Amino acid sequence: MGSEALFTEGGGFLNLSRHLRIKKGQKRPFTHVIFTRYALSFDGKPLSDDWLRSRRTLFERITIPAINAQTDSNFTWIILMDKSILENETEYLRPLITSQATVIFVAGSSPFEHDPLYWQTLLPANVRERKLLTTRLDSDDWIHPRFVRYVQKAAQECKKNSVILFPIGLNIDILRLRLKVMFFPNNQFASFLENPTQYPFQTVHKVDHVQLSRQERVKWCFPPIFPWAMVIHEKNILNISRGVTIPKSGIKFIAALHTDLT
Repeated sequence: MGSEALFTEGGGFLNLSRHLRIKKGQKRPFTHVIFTRYALSFDGKPLSDDWLRSRRTLFERITIPAINAQTDSNFTWIILMDKSILENETEYLRPLITSQATVIFVAGSSPFEHDPLYWQTLLPANVRERKLLTTRLDSDDWIHPRFVRYVQKAAQECKKNSVILFPIGLNIDILRLRLKVMFFPNNQFASFLENPTQYPFQTVHKVDHVQLSRQERVKWCFPPIFPWAMVIHEKNILNISRGVTIPKSGIKFIAALHTDLT
């Protein structure tokens, strides 16, 4: 695993080209980057200890095990967090990430949302030589161990700019111990494949995930697995726990989120 914290004194970003450079002999037609916003202050106020503790627990128990369990590690995971916590959180989280993917901790800033220029600063100049595949993964969500494999397989089948979506996944309510299968076409587990001739890249964060499929060509994928799980917890209680309920035997899945469901 290659992981480190990257930031500049001015709050900007270092050139990541040496981290995302394609290894000699690789034949991938694209560079794959997964973006995760771990802990960012959206109102300029310091992050509270309680909020950060809750976010860290979810990230440690749900998202990190999901990344560690990926059968394909040919991607770069960029984790964004507030500069004020970057050093301490990186020191705490780094030993927990055992994936062989390139993992980079980056100091982020809050006023980004869907500004392509913000995400552009995280990409190397030489990425223009290949297509770019970007995936969004929230810091409180889970993906199947073969999620990356299926995303990259779908990307290889796309000839033009395309959004890659898995409409069917799981809804895990850890407050009520409920597990449901749900159909959510415009879910947050979106990926976006871009052609290098249309540089600068927009990335999957160009617009809200709900709007993404309305702006680009979509490749709908239905793999023989549940590729993702949206987790309902006390900090996102407004999210609707929807879908078809799975019998109580499914609760075992909640206790071991990294379990392969196939």
